[in-house]
Amino acid sequence: MEINYRNNSKNLILMVHGFSGYPGNLEYLAEKLNEALSYDILVPQLPGHTDKLEDLKQSNHKRWIEKIDSIVEKKKDNYENIYMIGFSMGTLIATIVANRYKEVEKMILIAPPFAFPLKKEILLFLAPGLKLFKKYHYKEVEGNKLNKNLYDEEMRKKYPVKFEKEPLESVIEFNKLRKEGRKSYKNNKTPFLVIQSTGDRVAAYNENQEFLRKNIGSTFGRFVSVDDSGHMIPLDYDRDKVVAETIKFIEEDLSWIKI
Repeated sequence: MEINYRNNSKNLILMVHGFSGYPGNLEYLAEKLNEALSYDILVPQLPGHTDKLEDLKQSNHKRWIEKIDSIVEKKKDNYENIYMIGFSMGTLIATIVANRYKEVEKMILIAPPFAFPLKKEILLFLAPGLKLFKKYHYKEVEGNKLNKNLYDEEMRKKYPVKFEKEPLESVIEFNKLRKEGRKSYKNNKTPFLVIQSTGDRVAAYNENQEFLRKNIGSTFGRFVSVDDSGHMIPLDYDRDKVVAETIKFIEEDLSWIKI
């Protein structure tokens, strides 16, 4: 499953969904951007991100990166500008790939999970050891499991979560990706916009803001905060603000940066 708008445009917006998510999590944003900009828009499905936990378990962070990298490599000569939008884990992939290609003009990072509170950082560090010593139970969701990180009730019903708990193997792969994403961000040269909710209980607001602002480097970065959403900002109460800020940033003339 992927979302693909073709408008014979010289501009491409490449969007990357999050961990254990799917392109539908970016459906609203893609639709609104298509209406406003008429750019070509592609939201691919990351390897292993199906409705089966075993598929996610068998995948890895290198394959997730390679999927997006291969798309940029294939598309870069066909477009004048490529804009990357990452949501949650997709921000890590966008940062890594954008750093490899001068053809990526800008990137938008929505709910980025570059940093976590100390307790969660410790758990992620210990995860490989837990795999050896602790039996880890995970299961697929039965019925329509509402997403607790999405506050809008109507959107909760429309976009339920797929899994009760992700495989520990996949969590370990996510953390490998996060380490690579943090390193790429510190060397980033692509102008970017960060949109994050102050009420995000997954990608903690304070920790991520501190990391992103401290390591911004010499490139241009803008930070926008919203207050009425959970982690799933592209679908939540602030979704139209996400749309507006994204359009404004894409259309903004940043040519002065390269002078």
